[in-house]
Amino acid sequence: MRSSDVRFGIAVAGLALVLLACSPPPLGRQSSPAASAAQPPRCAGAADVVAAADGAADWRHSIESGPLFAAAGNQSSIASCRMTRDGTRLTLEYVFRSGATLTVQRDPAIEYSSQEVRFASPAAIDPVVALKASERQAFGADGCSIDWATPQPDAASQGASMAVAVYRGSTCNCQARVTKDRSGRVAALSLRSTC
Repeated sequence: MRSSDVRFGIAVAGLALVLLACSPPPLGRQSSPAASAAQPPRCAGAADVVAAADGAADWRHSIESGPLFAAAGNQSSIASCRMTRDGTRLTLEYVFRSGATLTVQRDPAIEYSSQEVRFASPAAIDPVVALKASERQAFGADGCSIDWATPQPDAASQGASMAVAVYRGSTCNCQARVTKDRSGRVAALSLRSTC
């Protein structure tokens, strides 16, 4: 056997190894990005809370399909998620890769609910549109009778670096808050109620 034949054989074997190493796995073993994107990220504590609290899984799904969640980010932009339970109070806390946070609480014993999103960078959204959509999601088509035409300044925020406008409703002590920085950019949104 000539040395050129040996070199050719080694080259063919090396090329075959490179092709095998760089080839995708067989179709049955591939995971599609769409399938993994459809899975919600793991939420620390969620398994224990869901097992102990009726409706916790549906509540989480409702939050993750809501307008304040969408304002903060999306499923693929969640950096961390934690669900806790203290008595009858459930809390969901999300941190997004952008630095935005979403904290949601509910306590059926006192008919309390709260959603608050804080943005690391000022958000380029219409805060009233997002909050109106949240009101409808939480209370149905008629909402909780928030007066969107006459926001009231929050006395506690006067003179601070942030300005807070409070929109009040006549049902369930419902209120929405828009927090803006000195430049008028949206820094936080919240919707609360206690029936």
